[in-house]
Amino acid sequence: MAVKTVAVIAEYNPFHKGHEFQLKEIRRYFGNDTVVVAIMSGNFVQRGEPAMFNKYFRAECAVRNGVNLVLELPPPYSFASARDFGRASVAITDMLGCIDTLVFGTEDADENMLTEYVEKSIALKSERIVCESFQKSEQRRFSSEHNIMYPVKPNDILASEYMRALKERGSSTGICSIRRTDRYSAGVARKIIEENGCVSDVIPEKIAKFVRDARRADQMIYQTLAFHSAMNSSDKWYCCGGGEAGFIRSVAAKADGASAFFHELSCGRFSRAHLRRAVLACLLGVSDNDVRKEPEYTVLLGSDDKGRAVLRRIRKLKKINIVTRPAETGNYVIQKAADTIYSEISGIPAEMIFRFSPFTAE
Repeated sequence: MAVKTVAVIAEYNPFHKGHEFQLKEIRRYFGNDTVVVAIMSGNFVQRGEPAMFNKYFRAECAVRNGVNLVLELPPPYSFASARDFGRASVAITDMLGCIDTLVFGTEDADENMLTEYVEKSIALKSERIVCESFQKSEQRRFSSEHNIMYPVKPNDILASEYMRALKERGSSTGICSIRRTDRYSAGVARKIIEENGCVSDVIPEKIAKFVRDARRADQMIYQTLAFHSAMNSSDKWYCCGGGEAGFIRSVAAKADGASAFFHELSCGRFSRAHLRRAVLACLLGVSDNDVRKEPEYTVLLGSDDKGRAVLRRIRKLKKINIVTRPAETGNYVIQKAADTIYSEISGIPAEMIFRFSPFTAE
C-alpha cells in the first residue's frame, strides 16, 4: 500500500498531549509510515494574540513528537478570522501538491453534520442583524430556520471552514475528522505553564523539560504596544470596517492603561477574539486586501528525514514558494513587522529571530 501524506493545520501553542493523541490516531488510521505535514501558525495565532513560544521552538516540539514537516502559516493569515484562516491554510495545503488527506479535530460535530452545514451555507448568503454578533445571527438562522446544526465550538468552526475552502477550490484532497479528547487543551496547558505547574501532566514527556525552560512571550509588553496603536485605530485596517475602529478608540480613550483596555475590550456585537484581531491588524498595518489575497509563500520551520523527502517533491512541483528566510519573500513587510514585535515581547534579539534556521531532526 502506498505511503500516505496527510496535512494538519495547527498552532501547537503549545504542543500538548491532545496533539500527541491526534498523531497516534492518524497513524492508526493511515499506517505507521504516514508522513504528517503541519501547516502551523507563525508568531501570532488565530485568537489575535502572540504565541506563547516562538514558531521555531513550537516546530521543534512538533517534530520531536512525530510531525515530519512543519511549514508556516505566515501573518496576517495566522491571526485572521476562522474563514480567512481556513481559506489561507487550505490554499497552502492544496498548493503543496502532494497531500492525500487533510486531517482536523472536531468537538461536537461529525463529517456528515459539517458537510450539511457547509453545503447549505455556501448556497445561502450570510446575513447579520444589527447589534447582534455574526455567530449569533448565523446560529439562529441555521438552527431555528433550517434545522441544521451550526458549529459553535472552535474546532468545529475551523473544521467547517477547511471543508468550505476545499469545496470552493474544487480540491481533490480528502478529509478525515478525529474527535478531540476533552482531557487536554492548549488553554489549560498555557495556564499550567504560566502558573509554573506540573507541565508533564499536559505536555508529552520528551519535550516537557524544554517547554518548562523555554523563553515565553511577555503578554504585558505586547498589550502595551498594542494599546498605544489602538488609540489610532482606523477603519482601513483588517476587521475594522464595520464600526470596530471607533469602538476600539473609545475603549482605549477610557481605559486606565493597557491591561484595563484589553479587559474592557468587549461588546455584544463583536467577539473578543475579533476585536483582538482588529487591534493586532492596526499594530501591524494589515488591510483586508492583505488577508484576502492567496498566500505567496510558506516558511520551512522544521523537518525530519521523511519530511525532507516530501519537501523535495513539493519543491519540484513549484506550486508555492517554500523559503527558509522570510526576507526571500515578496510579502516581507508584514512578516518583518510581526517578527520584530515578537522579538520585543519575547526578549529574543530581532537579528536572532531573522536568522533562525529550521529545526532539523536526524
